Amino acid sequence: MNIGRNFFGTAPVALAIAFLLAGCADSDPQKMVDSAQQYLDKQDNAAAIIQLKNALQKNPDLAQARFLLGKALLLNGDPVGSKAELEKARALGFAPDQLTPLLVRTKLALGELQQVTTDFNKVELTSPEAKAELKTLLAIAWRMQGKQDGFEVNLQQALAAKPDHAPALIEQARFKGAQRDFVGAIAVLDSVLAAEPKNAEALKLKGDVFLYSKRDAKDALALYRAASEANPRLVDARAAVVRILLSQGDLEGASKELDALAKTAKSTPQTLYLQTLLAFQKKDFPAARDFSEQMVKVAPNSPTALEMAGATALQLNSLVQAEAYLTRAVAAAPQLKIARRALVLTLLRTGQTDKALAALPADIATNGSKATWRWPRRFSHARASSIPTTQPNRPRWQSAS
Repeated sequence: MNIGRNFFGTAPVALAIAFLLAGCADSDPQKMVDSAQQYLDKQDNAAAIIQLKNALQKNPDLAQARFLLGKALLLNGDPVGSKAELEKARALGFAPDQLTPLLVRTKLALGELQQVTTDFNKVELTSPEAKAELKTLLAIAWRMQGKQDGFEVNLQQALAAKPDHAPALIEQARFKGAQRDFVGAIAVLDSVLAAEPKNAEALKLKGDVFLYSKRDAKDALALYRAASEANPRLVDARAAVVRILLSQGDLEGASKELDALAKTAKSTPQTLYLQTLLAFQKKDFPAARDFSEQMVKVAPNSPTALEMAGATALQLNSLVQAEAYLTRAVAAAPQLKIARRALVLTLLRTGQTDKALAALPADIATNGSKATWRWPRRFSHARASSIPTTQPNRPRWQSAS
């Protein structure tokens, strides 16, 4: 066998690009940054990342390179690396109007909801676009914590800064949907789509409205696919396709869609969640545990990630680990009924009856909860939508239940 020929014949494209770009090592760092921007404009994130890393080897204090690298990493599904680079760019004094919204977006992708609302709620930016974007992201962070007042205040501020800001209008439509004003929600979304027919977020949310208000899985699935086609990197759109297929028991179809999702967003919390869920439905609990533990590593502060990891540990009778995960999930998001039920069952199994009683909701007599725990069918569809993603301008459709 000709080893040399075989190696170069099968070298990945990314490696070939790396070799080609390495030839530019003697170039001016700023030219490398300009080249990286061109790659980003072409949605070639991998090539942009290589150029930016080369530039930073020449000049580690190049703030624009740090910012663009953070942006490219986030687009490439690496919010952890993105956050690190954006923090460095901020320390180097990069323009707050450009950096702050992207940094907040990255933190939301990692499930750092409380940090976002604590650290950025009083930050003021200058341009209308930047103000609207930041306030929209803050509104999302508040709502993902179940804080309706904070959500409404920040959403109003976003629309005041820029009345036609599409992400804010999409959040307004989501709010109307949560209030069961489905006609109003559709009207807002249609206005967004009239201006931007291929707005993937609007298409995705319209699919949500069709699914939740009309129980119309067929039309919802078509809208989700349209959203995914409009923006192949929108994790939520393809994830929604996966969730519908899972809810229909089409494990083979879900597996194919999930494989496609993993190619563009391999290690995002949303992808890992769905991989956990698919393994769970196949009763492959060891695989579910592996995926759920990866998910917690990526998004350690996500209540839903902790909930899923705890439920999986419970299925494997790893009760100490289940208690640890579920206790954190309930502490962070007391409204998570599934996590609470799983925690109660875990405590009962370990003989901690007093703790189990204390973990029951205070209004158990009136809220429809049961002390016994089961795995609700709706978990497979609705709960995945509360996992943070690299597109955090779409939080869960409704409050967790």
